[in-house]
Amino acid sequence: MPDHLGGLKAAGLEHAEGRSQVRGHAHYAGAVPLDLLKSEQQRISDELVAVKGRLEAASASLERVRLTADLAAQEAENCTGPIWTPMRTGGG
Repeated sequence: MPDHLGGLKAAGLEHAEGRSQVRGHAHYAGAVPLDLLKSEQQRISDELVAVKGRLEAASASLERVRLTADLAAQEAENCTGPIWTPMRTGGG
């Protein structure tokens, strides 16, 4: 995974995991009922799965863009003639 996406991934996951820990501590202190804690833990877990999926998709998309840019640069380096030739239309 590219470095900048890895940093975003780490920050996002740490944030969600930190929220999970805070809720756990609140439950142990008696401030949060167990059923509410369980539903919040499930919501956070679902959110983490969704975030991981989006990050993987973004990483794959970025890699395709990089490959395309690399191929375009290679083709441009090998180009000796005009890249585009206008079509001639009839008439005269």
